[in-house]
Amino acid sequence: MKVNKRQWIQACIPLAIGIVFLVWGIVISESMLTGAGTGMLAVSITALVSLWKRAKGDEKELDKIRGAKDERMAIVQGKAAMVAMGIFIIASLATAVALMLLDMIVEATIVMGLFFVVDIAFLVALKYYNKKI
Repeated sequence: MKVNKRQWIQACIPLAIGIVFLVWGIVISESMLTGAGTGMLAVSITALVSLWKRAKGDEKELDKIRGAKDERMAIVQGKAAMVAMGIFIIASLATAVALMLLDMIVEATIVMGLFFVVDIAFLVALKYYNKKI
């Protein structure tokens, strides 16, 4: 499969930004920049490997990386997403309760707000995909 120049550039830009963030974070000893740079490097390297495999024409290996597109995989992914959602709900509620017990009401409100944003996004996506299917 042919990969155009624009796709290579789109994969290399985050790589360059990630390197800059990583180096700058190390220089000024800022762990958040270092972490962001490392994350961007990981994502862009994964994208570059995927593009390289696609350019090489190795579709079987690419399908193995992405996962098979059959019903069984869709069911497994759906169940895994539901388990992850349940763990997120429990963790965010526990965090909000812990923050309230520590008299950090503003932070607890932010955590609960994020919880509700994720919950509303889940319900909207559920309604959308139920109509689509």
